[in-house]
Amino acid sequence: MAGEVSASWNIQDGATHNFSPACSSKARKLFVSAVPGGDVPGWGLGEADMGLRMMSMTSWLDLMHQCKIKHVVCTVDAEELSKKFDGLCDGNFEKTCAGAGMAYHHCPMVAATWPSPPGLAECLRVLRGLPDEHVVICCSDGRRIAPAVSAAWIALSREEAPSAVAEAVEQCAASVGCSRYVLQPFTEKGGEEAFSGFAEEVRL
Repeated sequence: MAGEVSASWNIQDGATHNFSPACSSKARKLFVSAVPGGDVPGWGLGEADMGLRMMSMTSWLDLMHQCKIKHVVCTVDAEELSKKFDGLCDGNFEKTCAGAGMAYHHCPMVAATWPSPPGLAECLRVLRGLPDEHVVICCSDGRRIAPAVSAAWIALSREEAPSAVAEAVEQCAASVGCSRYVLQPFTEKGGEEAFSGFAEEVRL
């Protein structure tokens, strides 16, 4: 089954950060996650308790270490990153990832403008240039942008139907207590067919 996962990390911590393999049966080294802070009241923004934010970051970094993540592809826009992470740990999210031994790749997208073909194209360009190492794709909540990017990447690189891969990505996450809504932003535009068309716009 596409949704079956053999976990090498703490499942409860993974669910806290909406972290899971993108689709373990199709892309063994690709993962999807929310950025740290989603478990903090106020989503880690503004005056949220610094101690709680530090704990969230530490928990997230531990997950990355457990899964041997070497590359972080972050789709969160610069303004949100600044509000959540400036002054935290090594100073910001990029420096903190680097301090933990992970290469950081920023492909910013604004959630309100998703789906974004140029944004997807940039993410795929970055993924195409990475070595064969463990990668996590992050968005604000791990539910829409990051899993959609992962589904498009898997579908196009393996020449599989994007809609079928999107379903497999959602099932894989659900099997370890996480949630993905790859197709939800495309519902009003035709659902599965709309997502397939969107992915094909940015073919490798």
